[in-house]
Amino acid sequence: MLFISCQKEVTRIVVIDSYFCEERAFSAVNGGDYILPCPKSMKGRQFHGAKVLRLLKVNHWEDIEFYPVTVFNEKGEQSVKSWERAIHYARNLNANIIITAAGIPVEAEGAAILNGAWGRFQPFVWAASGSIGPGIDRDDKLWPQRFVPRSHLLLFGDYFVSQYDQKKIYNESLLNQDRIDYYISTEQVDNLSGSSAAVALGANKILVTCQKDILEKQKLLLCLNPSEKSIHLSGREEKEL
Repeated sequence: MLFISCQKEVTRIVVIDSYFCEERAFSAVNGGDYILPCPKSMKGRQFHGAKVLRLLKVNHWEDIEFYPVTVFNEKGEQSVKSWERAIHYARNLNANIIITAAGIPVEAEGAAILNGAWGRFQPFVWAASGSIGPGIDRDDKLWPQRFVPRSHLLLFGDYFVSQYDQKKIYNESLLNQDRIDYYISTEQVDNLSGSSAAVALGANKILVTCQKDILEKQKLLLCLNPSEKSIHLSGREEKEL
């Protein structure tokens, strides 16, 4: 007798960030799982990962499994070691996609360690472009944003619309501007801002509307904005692709 499996293919997504809450997550800091309650207030960066994951999960299509991974310790510090452990975790899962609103500044040695951790494993990485802020300077090179091959990287930046003349105002603090693939307005997002909000919003849009094209970068970019060309902003000027 012939049995035909009707099991749907599952897309496995690893979300790398700070702390998560109210669901099981993996700590790449100490190598174990944890579950934390969500605090009454989600302000601040300690539960940044939880806020990103909540937005990712809004109305997404079925057959997606999310695997939250924390790379920051209780002091808000990250390390090459924790990121390396996060990569190994994703590789063992054979994850299809890694989504991150985080990134770690690295020198050549750290970049070599993290690049080497991939092995032959090369998932699609959707990431915030990063921006100047506490612990991150204009000249910092962030991993994965600066080092993952562009064919396997979808990088998000943000802008806002002027209330006076409706012009798009470029976020000049963004890093990796030469690698950003898609800009999105993030004004309506609570408790998230900048390119962190951009990757959460953009990734959610993909997970809601672009199921057929989820692993093909060029088709994804068309799906994100099918009725008009994506807008890239250079300095304070608008430039159509």
